[in-house]
Amino acid sequence: MDFYHVNQNQPTQNNHQNRNPQEGRTAGNRSSNELEFYTEVIPSDNVDTAKMNFLGQMNSRPPMSSIISKKQFMYVQGTVTGISNFSANGCTKLFQVMDEQGNITNLVIQPDTYFVDNIRFGVGMPIIGFYDGNAPVPLIYPPQFQAVVVAMNNQWENITVDYFNRSLVNSDNTLKLNISDSTDIVLENGQMYDGNLANRNLIVIYGNTTRSIPAQTTPKKVIVMCEPS
Repeated sequence: MDFYHVNQNQPTQNNHQNRNPQEGRTAGNRSSNELEFYTEVIPSDNVDTAKMNFLGQMNSRPPMSSIISKKQFMYVQGTVTGISNFSANGCTKLFQVMDEQGNITNLVIQPDTYFVDNIRFGVGMPIIGFYDGNAPVPLIYPPQFQAVVVAMNNQWENITVDYFNRSLVNSDNTLKLNISDSTDIVLENGQMYDGNLANRNLIVIYGNTTRSIPAQTTPKKVIVMCEPS
């Protein structure tokens, strides 16, 4: 009997040219080239070797706690071209989003997906949706992601969802927050937050930034994403 093993060390060319999720801030100037993996049939004589390799990969992964506490947020932006029910009870929605190049991405909207400013979306509205880049995704077309944060995409305001360290610098060292008395700092439920912002996943709404590395900004609003206790 043959043993089937997914070889994750040899990527093949991505055949889904439309699959091009973006990563980081909402500047929209960067994208990540996704890779797909082929399935290799390993003869039964090499089952033990394949099993040892698989276990070695598992042991080399970072601890689960580090993945949960420091998410790698990525995003999709474009125009809503369709809204439908994703679940039979109607509690989970599916947003179809088309970007400027005509690429389609589906965002799964769960009951706990956070909507900035409680915007009620309709077809034709500009949207940006953030998702956890470490979460598993189905290999289907159009690509489909579980939305964590959704917001209106506009030209006069920036939004990012990212992990900020003890210096309030984001994960790719491109944005530093300078908190002022005018910054509105709240929890996802809308209540005031007066704790430490360092080493947390934050939703940040901001305007102008400095021309420095990293760019600095005084955010208009910061929404703290607390982990379930």
